[in-house]
Amino acid sequence: MAVLAGVASPGVRRRARAAGAVVATGLLFAYPLVVYGAMRVWGPRTAMVVMLGVLGGALLLRGAAAQGGPLRAFSWVPWLSVGLLALGSVLGELGFALMIPVAVNLVLLVAFAGTLQSGPPLIERFARMMVDDLHEGEVRWCRQWTIAWSCFFLANAAVAAYLAAFAPIAVWTLFTGLIGYALVGVMLASEYVWRKFRFGRLATHPLDRALAWVFARLRGGDA
Repeated sequence: MAVLAGVASPGVRRRARAAGAVVATGLLFAYPLVVYGAMRVWGPRTAMVVMLGVLGGALLLRGAAAQGGPLRAFSWVPWLSVGLLALGSVLGELGFALMIPVAVNLVLLVAFAGTLQSGPPLIERFARMMVDDLHEGEVRWCRQWTIAWSCFFLANAAVAAYLAAFAPIAVWTLFTGLIGYALVGVMLASEYVWRKFRFGRLATHPLDRALAWVFARLRGGDA
């Protein structure tokens, strides 16, 4: 009885939810590489069944509560992934499994583009978590970058869907497991550096100090 009570204790449940969240998130980020490796070891149907078991088990540990915040719609991606894997496992169609990165990008597209109508744009919501007094130019900037991210996720989804349908799985893995993440990094870095150059608001951490030095040299050179 003591063992059962310990298993059911709030602390154990919290740790189980945290472990489930880590496994589910890690599997989704590494998903293309996992698919490629599992395919080479087990073949399509068995690979999908194994991934379904791991992801489904992680979600059961994590619990069904949706996260809050601007990207709360993203909390449904693991459950959508389970559904696609289940369909693929039953029908023996690997295409369902290959469509999961497409689903991720479409969910993010809806999350970003939806705020252009409902307001405020999602990038502005993120910005106001750090800076309350955004001026008019910064508000316009946030809207423009929300549009840019929406276009990015739409293009990413289209490319991933095309590769899932027509390309060898190695090419699909290269794009969805490496190139896509690299492009996200380029977008994030470009927006950050450009914003700091245009609007300032440089902090005191090493990256912003380095940017301040570079910007001063650039502006000095222009002068």
